Amino acid sequence: MPPNSEIFDIFCKILINAMVITDSCLNRIGLALYLGLSVLDHSCKPDAFIIFNGTKAVLRSLNKNVTEYSDNLRIPYCDLLDLKSTRWETLLKQHNFVCNCDVCQDSEMDRQKCSLRCTKCKDGFCPYSPEDDYAETRCKVCGAISIFNFDHLQKLYQRLTVRGSTESLNKLIDSYHEFEKVFSPYNVPLCKFAESIMISAVNDEKYDEAVEYAEKTLLCYRTYYPEGHPSPSVRMFEYAKLLMLQRNQASLPMLRKAFKMVCESYGSDSGFALNTARLLNDLEKSIAATSS
Repeated sequence: MPPNSEIFDIFCKILINAMVITDSCLNRIGLALYLGLSVLDHSCKPDAFIIFNGTKAVLRSLNKNVTEYSDNLRIPYCDLLDLKSTRWETLLKQHNFVCNCDVCQDSEMDRQKCSLRCTKCKDGFCPYSPEDDYAETRCKVCGAISIFNFDHLQKLYQRLTVRGSTESLNKLIDSYHEFEKVFSPYNVPLCKFAESIMISAVNDEKYDEAVEYAEKTLLCYRTYYPEGHPSPSVRMFEYAKLLMLQRNQASLPMLRKAFKMVCESYGSDSGFALNTARLLNDLEKSIAATSS
């Protein structure tokens, strides 16, 4: 039997290099070690990502110019939607390093992810950081300056990011209405709050609310994930299925869009794409039968 120090060294290497296995909808189902893929370094602006077909790991490119495997490819070890502080916490805890890529050095990206709603125009956002010692910021769309109550802003941001998981659906919705008056649709903590409402609504079988708050997450998913990443594909698929449960006419075009995104992210011959194609075919037949 090897000495304890060697066993501990092996254990640490496994712990740091282990990958989370997910199903098609990115739900975590286990851990595994893939020696070939463990040599790929992390970046918050990756060249590729890993999906799983059962226990088989599949490396897919985010760059059309990348057509073959290389040790120089970069993959994400964390959720790209998260703020830098959360990404660093995840990387330090699970992989014992912090990232210093171009995205992590871009402070403006994090300020957009924490942005405030412009008080002068409808679709604008004002960059913000919880470390700011002022509450005056310029809109990136209209250029106007918005002034906020500093103390109220700090308390509201803390409530948005530190919340209990036992709140009722109605209380969550009331809180969201308060938050969205101040924080912009590009605000990631607000997006995650909407996501928690969506999940709570699904659990309560309140599909109207689930659709409404799933839709509120789409902008952040489109903005902060690279094109072809599986997370926006999964979210669009979930949104389309919720529309189907709601018997909404928009379910067909949304499922078609989800199918196209799934094919791009997972491959047209993947199990997820084939299942989505069957669901789309069934929906088209159902709508045709209802119309005739």
